[in-house]
Amino acid sequence: MQTATNQKDTAKKRPVVILTKQISAEQYAWRNDPRITAWTRQNGLISEEDQKKWRERISSDPSIQMFGILSPQGLNIGTAGLTSITPIHGTAEFSLFISPKEQGNGYGKSALIELLKYGFKHLRLNLIWGETFHGNQAKAMFQKLGMKEEGRLRERYFKNGEYVDTHMVSLTRNEARSAEWWT
Repeated sequence: MQTATNQKDTAKKRPVVILTKQISAEQYAWRNDPRITAWTRQNGLISEEDQKKWRERISSDPSIQMFGILSPQGLNIGTAGLTSITPIHGTAEFSLFISPKEQGNGYGKSALIELLKYGFKHLRLNLIWGETFHGNQAKAMFQKLGMKEEGRLRERYFKNGEYVDTHMVSLTRNEARSAEWWT
């Protein structure tokens, strides 16, 4: 899916990224990086065999659409995707992570915008939702894009020796259509 050019989107002051079906080979290392795993459901390291099984699953499971994220310079810097895609209900869960060395440059926001547009415009979804751990700074970015907090699940996951809360966020197609980034 090539949807952008390699330049700055000056109207929105964000870097333009491209979603591609090519997922970086570096993803294995990123998924095991503590700066990523601190905010994911996984506990422990992902083995090469687990990563291989995951790649096989995403290539054959129609309820999963995963993309690599290309920077304006053409570097694969992360992964974004829609999972639990349910066409009859028009829903999906989003996932997103950016290489730790590329975080803080606006790539996550740009990639999520492209992913939301893809889900709403091409897959004709009605609701895209996500879950984020309490304390994750990305929650503020999700809300700036128009997502609403649906609720808080208390002590949902056990991470680093303690139970942590998660926040459920979502965006409907009608809400997305009125967002400044919709065009």
